[in-house]
Amino acid sequence: MKDATRVTHMWETHGGPAFPSTLDAGDGSSASFKGMSLREWYAGQALAGLTANSIPGSHHVPSEVVRAAFEIADLMLAASLPPPPKGGEK
Repeated sequence: MKDATRVTHMWETHGGPAFPSTLDAGDGSSASFKGMSLREWYAGQALAGLTANSIPGSHHVPSEVVRAAFEIADLMLAASLPPPPKGGEK
């Protein structure tokens, strides 16, 4: 997958990069870093909340907690999208 296509795919499915940055090497060259996706960042924030508020002595299956964190992240991404056009508007 070409880089531009990969970035477009990341924006469409994962909200784009959460913390993109460019490093200036000081010699006129630079390097770009895409960082984690917004979806991954949202999931990490949800995971922190889910694990911080667990009931003492309870046992959580890690795969279920992670799945819940990504479900929350997906809901957050969906809520942040602009609403679809009404009727036949484009």
